[in-house]
Amino acid sequence: MGKINNKKSKRKNNEKQNTSSPQNPITSSSSSTAFLQVLQNLESEDLNTVSWSAVSLSHFAKNDSDRTVLVKYNVIGLLASKLNIANEQIALSIATAIKNFCLYGGEEISKEFLNKGLLGSIFSWFPALSDKFPKMFLTPTEESQHSQALLDQLLSILVVLCESLSQTIQTLSTSILPNYLPALLTPLSPLTPTVLQLLYHVTDEAKFFNRIAKPNEILITLGQLASETNYDRFARVHAAATLYNLRNELAVEKFGFSQLWQTVVNASIAASQWDHDLQGEVVKLRDLVGSVTSNSDQIASTVQREMKLAKREAGEDSILQELHTIVFALELLANVFSEDSKWDDAIDFQNSGMEVEVEEDDEFEMEILDEDMEEVMDQEELTKKKVLNPADIIPGVIGLTHVNLLSAELNSTGDEDFAKTISKLNATLVAVRLRALGCLSNLLMAVDSVWASSKAADLKSLWDTAYLEAQSMCQVAVEKKVTNSDASVEFEAVESWISIMWAVSRVLDSVGDLSLKITSTEIQTIGLIQACTNPYIPDSIKIRCISIFSIIGKLQNQISQNRMIGEYLMLTIEQAPSLELISEALNAVYDVYADKIFDYDSPVF
Repeated sequence: MGKINNKKSKRKNNEKQNTSSPQNPITSSSSSTAFLQVLQNLESEDLNTVSWSAVSLSHFAKNDSDRTVLVKYNVIGLLASKLNIANEQIALSIATAIKNFCLYGGEEISKEFLNKGLLGSIFSWFPALSDKFPKMFLTPTEESQHSQALLDQLLSILVVLCESLSQTIQTLSTSILPNYLPALLTPLSPLTPTVLQLLYHVTDEAKFFNRIAKPNEILITLGQLASETNYDRFARVHAAATLYNLRNELAVEKFGFSQLWQTVVNASIAASQWDHDLQGEVVKLRDLVGSVTSNSDQIASTVQREMKLAKREAGEDSILQELHTIVFALELLANVFSEDSKWDDAIDFQNSGMEVEVEEDDEFEMEILDEDMEEVMDQEELTKKKVLNPADIIPGVIGLTHVNLLSAELNSTGDEDFAKTISKLNATLVAVRLRALGCLSNLLMAVDSVWASSKAADLKSLWDTAYLEAQSMCQVAVEKKVTNSDASVEFEAVESWISIMWAVSRVLDSVGDLSLKITSTEIQTIGLIQACTNPYIPDSIKIRCISIFSIIGKLQNQISQNRMIGEYLMLTIEQAPSLELISEALNAVYDVYADKIFDYDSPVF
């Protein structure tokens, strides 16, 4: 099972409130006139007016249509130029607006901000703000709170840019950031969660860590933060993920591979646990706005509702933060137990003597893969197998594959805003399910045959469950495709469940006892073949099904099923429009029929 790497996807829970802003910004638009007025105010000499305009823009940025119009009016250029303003409080409002435009506008808008010199404007603040650190939170004043909030927003912008644009990471690696970021990594600092988010992204590029003056000190601090059981789970798992990024650096050898793997996995397990009454918390959010009292003063009623909506939004963001932390932790666990590794690939190329075309950054990584590094990586792999037991993690992950979605019936008041809240939370819960499935697949591939033998009955039950889930979701997905609706999420779920079937069949195939191997029923085999011949099913799912056929097709005393599998494979080789499918089918034919010693060979092949 391949490595899950979803870390560049946008996480809108990055949004933080700017509490020092004016109390009456424009939060909804009615015409282009309102936009033009706000943009004009951004150029005002009155600082309060500028701040008021920036806060209004930060609200507009969340709305797709508003954001599109403002981009046409050069809001990107105006905001980027204004970030250099000398006043920290005004710069905070500007930075919040910029972050929201990048966060909600994605790659295209982030690129435009970079083209307008945004990084230079951000870095111009670092010398002054770093001088105030850590006094800004150890001896808090109103001024130091502004400094801290501004620094947090600037770091958050960099996080969003890293998630939107991978080239940002490379740019940051050659910037002044390595000179400042390590000093901001202080356990007691409120900025530490954001610093860890940014460190996680930038350490994915080897150049960044190589430019840090005292790398061992960073490793020790990261280890402490990732190991602290009472620490914020979001920050803790990002500390662990940063350690994971640095696992192949020579400095890690001094940190200790055994400690590294245990720290990363323990933090990930802790962060992936969900012990909240989600439905109860959501009902409280619903009732927040539903409890607004009738008021003869319409303006007062509107203000009261807006305040409660803001409180609901904060509660929603808190829940989303918890759910995104679980998703992130599951991604990290899946990567730890993945069979894939860019370093393993690099070593394979190096050892093979093949001349391969590599990009400049890959070339840099290849150059540092000397004999010492290979020895370290071999030690790492041996240590990982010695200290980690995937079987211990599997039960908790299985529970997350069936996490319950929120019912639309919770919205008994018919509140449109609350309906959007339920939809947003359910979309994230679906992401939890999918990441749990991907993680489970990798964990199953990592268990040993002794454990698989002892849990054969449970694994076979999991196979049956996975088949039923895949079948059910496949029907929904195909129905959507027939009506030209988007079925990407459903197909992802289908592929995830079939990957579980493949992982289970493969791990039990490694067990010597024939009676413990997966025995597909005729209905299951027919169902998998039907999925493979359905024109609406993506090739990625068909390829996974063929991989299953290459395992279950080898079982004896199943001649009728073997014939169905063999006929399908030959038909695929003759008629499939995809070379990938043909190649996979050829491999399956070789796996099943090459030996010519089984009971099905003569009557079938």
